[in-house]
Amino acid sequence: MTAHHGMKQLADLNAYCNRRHQRHRDDRFGRLFNLPPLYVLPETLQEIGKLNGPMDDGGVAERTTSVDVAQIFFGQFIDHDITFDVSSSLNNVFPAAGEIANVRTPTLDLDCVYGRGPEADPYLYQNGGEFGGVKLLTGADGTAAKQTKALAADDLTRSSGGTAIIGDPRNDENRIISQLQLAMIRFHNAVVDTQATSQSGHELFEESRRIVTWTYQWVVLNEFLPALCGNAVVADLFGNGTSLFCDSPHDPFIP
Repeated sequence: MTAHHGMKQLADLNAYCNRRHQRHRDDRFGRLFNLPPLYVLPETLQEIGKLNGPMDDGGVAERTTSVDVAQIFFGQFIDHDITFDVSSSLNNVFPAAGEIANVRTPTLDLDCVYGRGPEADPYLYQNGGEFGGVKLLTGADGTAAKQTKALAADDLTRSSGGTAIIGDPRNDENRIISQLQLAMIRFHNAVVDTQATSQSGHELFEESRRIVTWTYQWVVLNEFLPALCGNAVVADLFGNGTSLFCDSPHDPFIP
């Protein structure tokens, strides 16, 4: 039984999820709760966070020994796969979260790798060869301009100015996230090779994308989330579902 704001037992959250709760499309950011934004004076925040203040436990900072460093960069990759806000600014206040567009999709579908697919974003894909329009481009295809052959062999495809030509430009922010992007592209291309004997063209691309996406989703659910959140939390969500906010399985959105 979940305590609602620490004051009463909440038997069924659905009783609170009614028509007044705004529904959000998956291409918009939404809110988890129908609560007004919290505005706090900067001075108050500084007081709370100062040395020996209320948020300082006085202990020595300890590094985790249970979470691999690589998981944190993988988390950055996941973030770039489900969120991209190109309109918000620290200088502006949006009156409603539903007005903020999400350029990514919140369904772990690797649109940061595939873009909108070979038809809409052909510049991400190989056009020639046996699997034209099915495999993704990398620097090894001779598309990394102004680089040595050895460096291009392990790099993303790039413009003449050095800009990575990928589904999400943020995945070239640092070398590790850039190599994660390259690894996902190579994974897709390798899967294409394994499926090519039985399929071709559009069917080959869609089947390869499905295998890669499902594998990625399995890793997120079974390795990343347990490592970051703990097995108990993940098991509870899998077994009992959400209990702290009004969600909709048919209209997923990013809060």
